[in-house]
Amino acid sequence: MESSTRLKEQLRVDLRSRLKSLPVSPEVQRHLIQNLKLLFKDLKAYSTLKGGFYPSPMEPPITPLFQDPDSRPWAFPFIDKNQLKYRFMEGDFDDNQQWEKVKGVFQLKYGRWVNPNEMHLLLIPGVGFDRSGARLGRGQGYFDQFLAGYSGYRIGVAFECQLVDELPQEAWDQNIHFLVTEKDIHRFKGV
Repeated sequence: MESSTRLKEQLRVDLRSRLKSLPVSPEVQRHLIQNLKLLFKDLKAYSTLKGGFYPSPMEPPITPLFQDPDSRPWAFPFIDKNQLKYRFMEGDFDDNQQWEKVKGVFQLKYGRWVNPNEMHLLLIPGVGFDRSGARLGRGQGYFDQFLAGYSGYRIGVAFECQLVDELPQEAWDQNIHFLVTEKDIHRFKGV
């Protein structure tokens, strides 16, 4: 396990260095959002409640998707400080006054708590993804813990350079159903 942990940490360093040199143009952002909207249409998820995330500077810039009135409503992760796990809160992305940063994650200050399975799909960030649907997160385990009890579609969102052939996995790691990048919609087994 220790060698797997070290390998994951080295992969995080390598993948983050790829991202630092990646220029993100408006065209790249437009293609990524177009691919997400195509998948939403395919999954019949336009007017259903969806889970998203407020992207960090090294994550794909998907905020225009949350501001699109045709793609609402959205719920976003909230770190429950007492239990150290994610809960999701429905809210309005446009209101900048209701966001705060906790443990490196932007989260809503107020909104309606949602049952995880109210969300038809969940957009999931990651440091890296592989060709079988494995995900490498930041190393805190919040999304893996949440996904263990989530029954909707799991959609990774990344740049194509974050896709690798294979990632090491632990028993608790949770896979995704789709990976959406600026170049493609990758579908994995079991969907």
